[in-house]
Amino acid sequence: MKKRKQRKMAADLSRLKFQGMLLDKSDFSRSKLIQSDLSRAILWDSRVNDADLRQAKLTGADLRSVSFIGSDLREANLDGARMESVDANRANFGQASLVNASLVSANLRHCRLEGANLSDADLAGADLQFATGYTAAQLAATRSLYQTAGIDPTIATELRRAHPGLFDPPPGFAAAATEYRAAAGAGDYRPSFLQTLASLFTRRKHKHKEPSL
Repeated sequence: MKKRKQRKMAADLSRLKFQGMLLDKSDFSRSKLIQSDLSRAILWDSRVNDADLRQAKLTGADLRSVSFIGSDLREANLDGARMESVDANRANFGQASLVNASLVSANLRHCRLEGANLSDADLAGADLQFATGYTAAQLAATRSLYQTAGIDPTIATELRRAHPGLFDPPPGFAAAATEYRAAAGAGDYRPSFLQTLASLFTRRKHKHKEPSL
């Protein structure tokens, strides 16, 4: 099967409306998307590196496997966004809203999280190595920190003492694992599947919030 090429869109797209649009495998790298409306848009597997998304609206957007390396997402609204396996290395989420966002397996290394609202966000399997600006209170408001890597040791100790349930497998995780094995026909259950399973469970739990095509 012929591979689909990425559509490159480096431009000033500020304040434009892309609600619900199918934009998967696009390239918005170095584009300006200030205050643009991408709510419920599908950008799966797109590149949005070094882009300016300040105050952009991405509520309910499908951002799975999107690359946001070095992008500016300050004050962006990502409530309910599907962000499993995103690469947000060096991205700036200062004052962004990520309420109920799924950040399962997300690469958040070196990112900035000052004032970001992480209420009910799922960070299972995410990597916070070298991330800055987050507090214990921010992480305490999340839905899950199961297998989350790189949390500041002092903050992790405080959270384990005050909110030990955050580090437990999500409810229904075992059932999701069984479903995944059956669907994939996998006879072995490797630890590398854990993040995929967490993503599967999140998808099941929030099925009613899937963006429509």
